[in-house]
Amino acid sequence: MENYKYSFVAKLVYRFANIPVTMLLFVYFLIALLDPEKTLFNGISIAVHALLIYAINRFYYKNYKYFPYLIKIDNENMICSDYFLQRKEVTMKLSEITEITGGIFSNTPARPVYVVDVHGTRIGLSPHIKNYNKLVTRILSNIPQELYGDILQRIKDFGELNKKGIIKRKK
Repeated sequence: MENYKYSFVAKLVYRFANIPVTMLLFVYFLIALLDPEKTLFNGISIAVHALLIYAINRFYYKNYKYFPYLIKIDNENMICSDYFLQRKEVTMKLSEITEITGGIFSNTPARPVYVVDVHGTRIGLSPHIKNYNKLVTRILSNIPQELYGDILQRIKDFGELNKKGIIKRKK
């Protein structure tokens, strides 16, 4: 069984970076809210800061819910543990995986990959995990053949669309 985990810095950022950012945005939100001169700029500032606070914390909530910080995998099972503020341990049989989306499978390599099994269990894998490519390769080599074929076809289709210039990547 191989272990995959995040580096200390990545783990720190994925767990706690929202706290200082939210506090800073909240201070600016309060300053705009309590400003005696009620202008249009203050209203826009309040709305933007509230939206940013919501978006950042929504992103981190998804991280807390779906992203394990320790993954143990062999050719049959993937055991996910070390969730933030949770003592749960999720065991997923690789042969029962029904869906793999996001990341390179959705033509967005910097985004996380989500793995879903027949029971509806969802696991998130960030590209910042150590040996990410090796982990994804290990998962792909042990999933059902039909799903592997579908994923391979999807990636080929993205490649064809990129060649035709229909999908353009931001540089």
